[in-house]
Amino acid sequence: MEDLSRRDFTINALVMDAQGDVFDYFKGKEDLEGKIIRTIGDPHLRFSEDYLRMLRAIRFSCVLDFEIEPKTYEAIKEHSHKIKYISFERIRDELNKILLSHQPSKGLKLLHSSGMLNYILPEVEACYGFEINNPAHHLNVFDHTLKVIDNTRPMLELRLAALLHDLSKPDVCVTDEQMIDHFDGHQKASAEMSRHILYRLKYSKKMIYHVVKLVENHQHRELDLKPAKVKLLIRALDIRHFPSLIELMEADIKANKKPHDFTVVSTLKAIYQEVLDHNHPVQISDLAINGNDVARFGYRKKKLATYSWNSFIMYLNIPMLIQGTCSLNVFNPIKIDAASVDFPFLLFKTLIQLPNCPWLY
Repeated sequence: MEDLSRRDFTINALVMDAQGDVFDYFKGKEDLEGKIIRTIGDPHLRFSEDYLRMLRAIRFSCVLDFEIEPKTYEAIKEHSHKIKYISFERIRDELNKILLSHQPSKGLKLLHSSGMLNYILPEVEACYGFEINNPAHHLNVFDHTLKVIDNTRPMLELRLAALLHDLSKPDVCVTDEQMIDHFDGHQKASAEMSRHILYRLKYSKKMIYHVVKLVENHQHRELDLKPAKVKLLIRALDIRHFPSLIELMEADIKANKKPHDFTVVSTLKAIYQEVLDHNHPVQISDLAINGNDVARFGYRKKKLATYSWNSFIMYLNIPMLIQGTCSLNVFNPIKIDAASVDFPFLLFKTLIQLPNCPWLY
């Protein structure tokens, strides 16, 4: 009984014996039926035992779609600043569960109104109430962000990118002579802010990389839609994660004022599908050749490492270079020296020395 009295919420204090009988000492069943989150006993005392419980209350509220009992919520507001005493790892884990719930916007609104958001994600709190005077927008930055998050599927990297994608807008906003707000370059600034936030919250390097790439490239109006450039973007994001960028763009567009223009998104989908359908190489492992093969033509391996030739040769779209379709025999590989004018050697030498050559695309 003493152990149960020190648990966090009434709904978590129900116990069952070996015979299957349920014992309810704190009216937990009543709160379950009423969809209420209520601490056991004095909420101030319960939260003082572990201030993460304040964040857990909000997480249960949005995951279960329960309401937080008024006295419990008032105690959260009073002690909200003490969430800073909790490790970032524990905060991150609860934040993840909020973001992956069926209505993450509810949890973020509670974090704001309780005061905890200012200590967990002050950069997101700064977006609250920041109005935008622009024909393409009808919501402030915070409300727009919530709508984008709710428009995405429950995938952590995608929801994190949706949360962080417009962080820098209050900082980069410029108002022109017609009193129209502009946010040029906000995606780059938001990506850098995202990197620092995710690092602070102890996310993995892999998660940070993918979220930052999504934020950095979410501004669909500024993307270069040349097929070769899109393939470079596919490679940077990883072919498995590229659909997340498309979904983030769609969610972002839907959260703006109508009419919605999905032209860029449709183009990206078409190019991505072409890559899948025709097995275009987008990763080094997709090629049938490697540095050792090129070295057989007489080019030193140290040079190959320096120029990273296979980072750009894959975008030539030469079918015979795709893994499994052909070998280097098509180039009639023979032992040659640097003075040779053999075509294969010149081809590779050109590729190695000219990494920025749009005419190859």
